[in-house]
Amino acid sequence: MEYDGCLVSCGALMVDQITGDNGHALIVDQTTGDNGSALTVDQTTSDNGSALTVDQTTGDNGSALTVDQTTGDNGHALTVDQTTGDNGHALTVDQTTGDNGHALIVDQTTGDNGHALTVDQTTGDNGHALTVDQTTGDNGHALTVDQTTGDNGHALTVDQTTGDNGHALTVDQTTGDNGHALTVDQTTGDNGHALTVDQTTGDNGHALTVDQTTGDNGHALTVDQTTGDKNE
Repeated sequence: MEYDGCLVSCGALMVDQITGDNGHALIVDQTTGDNGSALTVDQTTSDNGSALTVDQTTGDNGSALTVDQTTGDNGHALTVDQTTGDNGHALTVDQTTGDNGHALIVDQTTGDNGHALTVDQTTGDNGHALTVDQTTGDNGHALTVDQTTGDNGHALTVDQTTGDNGHALTVDQTTGDNGHALTVDQTTGDNGHALTVDQTTGDNGHALTVDQTTGDNGHALTVDQTTGDKNE
C-alpha cells in the first residue's frame, strides 16, 4: 500500500508521525485520522456508528477522527494541532507548549487549564512539563533554569531583595543561601550547595574554585601555586 507520509513501527503496527497510533494496523488518512474499520463516511454528516470523518469544525464523533485544529483532542490518536501539541497519544507536541495530555489551547496570558499547556511567562509552573520563563527557571520538570536564579522546584519569581519563597529562587545578593542551589553573593560565599564561592573566602563545602592565594578547600580544586596540596 502506497502512503505519502512518515511511518514508524509501534509494536506490530505502523504509527504515522502526524496522525499517531490508531490502535490497528491501518494507515490513517491525513485528514480523517483513524476510522478503526477503514470506512468512508460523508464528509459533512460524519459518524455512522464507526470511526468516520468528523466535521472539520466540530471535531470528535466518538471514534478516532481528525479533531478541530482549535479544540484539539478527541480521545483518539489523531492529528493534533501544531500549536496545541499532544492529545494523549504519540503525536507531535508543539515545541513551545510542550505536553498537554489532551491537546487544548490555553490563553497565552492566563496559562494552565488543568492540562500541560503554555504557562504564563511570569508565573511559571502549571504542574506539567511546559516551557518555563527563561527568568524564573525550573518548574518541577526538565526545563531550562535561568543561569542566575538556579533551580526553584516550581517556577516562581522571588523578589530580588527578599530572596527565598520556600523554593529554590534567586536569593538576595547580600544574604546568600536560601537552602537550594542558587547563586550566592560573591562576598558571603557558601549557601550549602555547589555554587561559586567568593574568590577571596574560598571553600563552601563543595567543589568550587578556591582563591588562588589560600589554596585548598577540601576538594579537588585548583590550589595556589605556592601552597601546593589540593587534597584530591
